Amino acid sequence: MSLKKIRALFNIKNTNISASSFTKNDVKALRVRFQPASAENDIVPDVEVTSFPKEYIFSHINHQKLRSPDFNVSNLEGIYNGKVLTFISHLQKVVNSQETIGTEDSNTDSLILDMCHKIGLNWWPLNLKLFFDKSNEYDDFKQVHPEIVIARDDTTVLAVETDKQLKNIGPMTDFGETQITAELLFCAYENNHSIPFADQTIFIMRTISTYVTFYKAVIPGAYWKELNDGLPQEQSIVIQRWPRENNIKSGLDLAEPDGRQAVITALIKIRQSLL
Repeated sequence: MSLKKIRALFNIKNTNISASSFTKNDVKALRVRFQPASAENDIVPDVEVTSFPKEYIFSHINHQKLRSPDFNVSNLEGIYNGKVLTFISHLQKVVNSQETIGTEDSNTDSLILDMCHKIGLNWWPLNLKLFFDKSNEYDDFKQVHPEIVIARDDTTVLAVETDKQLKNIGPMTDFGETQITAELLFCAYENNHSIPFADQTIFIMRTISTYVTFYKAVIPGAYWKELNDGLPQEQSIVIQRWPRENNIKSGLDLAEPDGRQAVITALIKIRQSLL
């Protein structure tokens, strides 16, 4: 990795660099390392969940049922909440586009955005920012920013990366972790405007189709001081991952009841820890 490429990452208005152009060698040069968490609590805060939306678990709906040609959200029995039915509709569209190349990314984006709103990740003092639309006010940052950013006091605390279809991602990028590195560093760099050279903890949620993986990065303030002069030589960043494995379908599956419960619980715990 060249020093020019590093500086371009943090000066996106003057370059065509994108997060997807980052490679494993770039991650290594930046002294960023991913490692499996020893337990879920190493990433997801161990806080009490005081309120849980049980209606979104709907234990009788799973991957197989969502794929069935006879499945029709309008004809579901026992579910009358319109918000829940909308969530199931988003989920059905993603499941049925998992193996299709060229399917619109908006299916996954809509599912994750809907879930973030339902869990309250846009409730004060948290602020949900979107970077889906290439024509919006954040156009200069669209190539580096993750799709969704949850901020508190204008400081990113949770970044959400949606990697869309299963066939669009593979081992060459460590299943999106190289891109996560670029997006994480950009968010942390932006945080320096509010909390200059302070230690930072940022949560990341990666979604590949319906499969969700959680990450937590602790970024030393000293890392930025060293990076200011070139490639870091002493400081480094460790990003922990849960579930431990890293492949296309190793995440918690939103299409399965147990996966939905685990993802929603984790997000609620992260939200409560940030309030």
